[in-house]
Amino acid sequence: IQLGKQMPEVSTPTQSSPTESSMTAPFMELDDPFKSESPDIPELKDPLVKYNRFMYNVNDHIYEYVMDPVARKYRDWVSEDIRMAIRNMFTNATSAVKLFSSLVQGDLDKTARVFGRVIINTSIGLGGLFDVADKHFHIDDVNEDFGQALGHYKIPTGPYLVLPFFGPSTVRDTVGRVVDSFFSP
Repeated sequence: IQLGKQMPEVSTPTQSSPTESSMTAPFMELDDPFKSESPDIPELKDPLVKYNRFMYNVNDHIYEYVMDPVARKYRDWVSEDIRMAIRNMFTNATSAVKLFSSLVQGDLDKTARVFGRVIINTSIGLGGLFDVADKHFHIDDVNEDFGQALGHYKIPTGPYLVLPFFGPSTVRDTVGRVVDSFFSP
């Protein structure tokens, strides 16, 4: 590979100590041989920057003064096995969201996995307290929501948005979260 650009000749400064401008002048004259004429990545703009910064600070304070101390006490007081059972139960309860999103995307493999996991974990796993579908039947969980279904159909994300309590999101995912709330207990 040969580059069409060549390094310019470095001139020797006449002064005893080179100044910053004499050292950077040859560098500034160089062209980037890899620079494309049109940028591939559009410039990102945040039309809600004032709101997002305000809400980030609100969320940061909520986390620091409420959520973090509560989470630390929960971790200290509740055993890991019980915490895992509670997490499994909530994961099983939100399977309707995953099922609906998988159906909307037309992904029958994920839809069947979600359906199978719900049946197995609800019956054999005592209402979802135990993740029997993963440990004994090797059926992996899926991570789906309606925001992803909208993305599947090429709905643009919209601007960046920081939600109270939920944190960073986009307008598309916020709409998805609202739809998900109708399927979530």
